[in-house]
Amino acid sequence: METSFILRNQGDAEGSATLEVVHQGTEYNSDSITLAAGAAGELQLDFEDLSAGDHTYNWSIVSTNGIVLENLAGSVSFTVLASQAMFVEVDVEQASTGLVLNWNASITNGVDRDVKLRYGYRLSGTDVYLNEQIVTLGSGTLTGQTTLGDVPGDTVLVRMEPVGWVASTNSYIATATFETIEAKYSLTIDPLTLPREPIQGQQVTVTVMLQNTASIEGPSGVLYLTDSTGLLLGEVSTDPLRASSSRNVDFIFTTPYVNEMLLTAEWRYDSFVVDDEQSVLVNEEVVEETSMDIPFVAIGGGIALAACVIFLLHLRRGTDNASSAEKKPAKKKPAPKPEKKNAEPVERSCPSCDRTLRIPGDYSGTVRCPDCSEKFEVEAEPSIDLDEELDSIDDEVVEKKPVEKKVEIACPQCSSKLRVPSSYRGSVRCPSCSEVFSAG
Repeated sequence: METSFILRNQGDAEGSATLEVVHQGTEYNSDSITLAAGAAGELQLDFEDLSAGDHTYNWSIVSTNGIVLENLAGSVSFTVLASQAMFVEVDVEQASTGLVLNWNASITNGVDRDVKLRYGYRLSGTDVYLNEQIVTLGSGTLTGQTTLGDVPGDTVLVRMEPVGWVASTNSYIATATFETIEAKYSLTIDPLTLPREPIQGQQVTVTVMLQNTASIEGPSGVLYLTDSTGLLLGEVSTDPLRASSSRNVDFIFTTPYVNEMLLTAEWRYDSFVVDDEQSVLVNEEVVEETSMDIPFVAIGGGIALAACVIFLLHLRRGTDNASSAEKKPAKKKPAPKPEKKNAEPVERSCPSCDRTLRIPGDYSGTVRCPDCSEKFEVEAEPSIDLDEELDSIDDEVVEKKPVEKKVEIACPQCSSKLRVPSSYRGSVRCPSCSEVFSAG
């Protein structure tokens, strides 16, 4: 707190004066000033580290060589409020551009204040700040977002400091931790080469399968393929591999003169190295021997002569087989036995309900009507030998009996459908409800 008085010398001679203040039993004096007749000057006192609460100050102007008016003394009382406090919160999220800080800053009620916000990360106990800004805070909370990018460690922070005023604390720090997500690369050498059985001195294609199982895109790198002697068989620069994806890389080289290749694939990216090994069997090189002159003409003539001999023998054997066949008597085939023919069914009408029944033509005996349960006798039809009849009748025209159509009738009791001949006018029994009714 600062106190200040403007004092004027209204006398005819030069004089000096001092400001005296008593606070809580302690006396404070300002520097003395000397004023000429009619001159004016300022008396000033500063009070620091005032505690919160009510304060009373008694003041007076004191002069050792002049007269001081009685009204140049008094008392003043006021209340000192508690210092405003600062608060800040932060959380972190990972984006394609790196780490992004989401923060909320506020101060307790009072006058508007300027604060400095500093953003950074913590590594091995040391706070490193990448950027900062000054904002003005009043009532309410100020929300903002700041991009840090890629940073080491797993802790980010926001530091809040007062600018030009005294807060309850010199600074306020908020931190947030995050999980470091990195690309997870792996590779595998395909055991199947092209060709599948490499030959010494000939070209072979080996495929290396690259994979990223992480949820973020990985960095670019370099892929190397070497053999057991350290000979570099191929080198390929790889582009960044997308999240949860794979890619194949082919190496084409000349197969060395060994019986077995031990291949090593090494993938280097950032500060990491992943590798894989695969053994491939190699076939020996085929050496072409000096070929002998082959007598193709002589071989062809021999084959033709052998074919003629085989053909003549085949003809002779066929002639002998034909002569033997003529001398053998022909075998008689047994006469076919007459087939037993089933009697044709005939129709008989029930004498009680006129229901038409179909029974075997050669049956004699008692028949029971399924509709009215009436029993009656039937006689077998006289049998006719069709073969004898056909032998005795020449060019007899047989008239075909027209096929009688069937119609559907409905049961009056349960409405079930029954199929009966269209010419039938007798009684029928419903198979569903056993109702007997007339078909006509």
